[in-house]
Amino acid sequence: MLVNHGTSDEGGTIMVTAAGTGPDIKTGVNGKGIYAQNSDITLTGNYIIETPEKGIGIFASKNTNVTGTLEYKYNGSTTGTGMGIIYDQLGVASHTNNANVKLTNTTNTTGGMIGVYTTAGTGNTLTNNGDITGSSTALEFGIVSDGADIINKGNITLEMRDYRKNANVGIYAKTKKIR
Repeated sequence: MLVNHGTSDEGGTIMVTAAGTGPDIKTGVNGKGIYAQNSDITLTGNYIIETPEKGIGIFASKNTNVTGTLEYKYNGSTTGTGMGIIYDQLGVASHTNNANVKLTNTTNTTGGMIGVYTTAGTGNTLTNNGDITGSSTALEFGIVSDGADIINKGNITLEMRDYRKNANVGIYAKTKKIR
């Protein structure tokens, strides 16, 4: 796991380049591939982070910006869950995701995968400029919000499900506004 929080919360820069073969970062259960606080994360190439159950590709705390392309690869149980990028937005009312996220469900988990998730509550905004793709017929979400308004300017493309129960969902928000 890469961690960057600097001293006195001033953050820093994380720049990583895809190796081109296999996962660039592989974690264990409950693992986070990259954790950063008040930082800039630049992903060069198709950067692959692989986790099993309850894993997170990138945890972006406070005012952390992510750019580039993340392939979030879930490789856990067939009932586990995983998330590509989490923005906690602590102390940041408005934030923008500029990363593309590709969801890869190698075990066809039915527990669910999320491309971009924000923990920010009502009165906050997350703008998505990135493209989010998923190719699994298992449960996938493009963007999930705990209450923040969502403005989507990117493309969200998820595989079609054979039935509507537990369908793949482009944007799920516990809020009044999705634009």
